[in-house]
Amino acid sequence: MGKLEYIIRITDCPGGQSPYVWSVLSGSLPDGLLLSPSGTIAGVPTAAGGPVYFSVKVIDNMSVPATQDVSITVTGAPSITSSAELAAGEIGISYYSNSLTAKDGTSPLVWSASGLPPGLTIASNGIIAEPRPPPVTTA
Repeated sequence: MGKLEYIIRITDCPGGQSPYVWSVLSGSLPDGLLLSPSGTIAGVPTAAGGPVYFSVKVIDNMSVPATQDVSITVTGAPSITSSAELAAGEIGISYYSNSLTAKDGTSPLVWSASGLPPGLTIASNGIIAEPRPPPVTTA
């Protein structure tokens, strides 16, 4: 699985005169992330953890400074914890259901799959099932 790049632009700076120049005043960002003078935090975090606390400083066009304490928590990429071998379906049994599980990542995780046997679908919550027919109602 590839590494995920983190990019966020700090835009909340009420008052003051643009352009703004941003810097880290104290502490440090998580390893692999940097704050640019334009206010963009970007990079590829090297480890999960946090929250990591640091202070940022912004100076506006009139040389007026402002500071703010902030934090970032880096979560691990999601990984599937379900067995690669799912429960077998049975001929003649009309309803099959199997739930996939994962750890880490940021909730809510959204699942998708390709190559499922005919008649099976996967819901965004990780349940692989044969759709149930609508209930029969009698008047």
